[in-house]
Amino acid sequence: MSTCCSINAEKENTWAPGSCPTCQAKGKKVELITLFQLIKRTFQKEIHRRNQYYFCSSKECEIVLLLF
Repeated sequence: MSTCCSINAEKENTWAPGSCPTCQAKGKKVELITLFQLIKRTFQKEIHRRNQYYFCSSKECEIVLLLF
């Protein structure tokens, strides 16, 4: 099974909320309205209104949006 989108089990508890689990860069808070404008309509049902999303702007990182 591919591990491209999973968090390494060793690092799972080492990152702080709002920081990227892959590169540990501090994420920027993203409002729900922004997500709905960026995500295709067919995938918008996956956005949960009670969750907080963050944007990872690190150029070296493959993660774009973080969920907390």
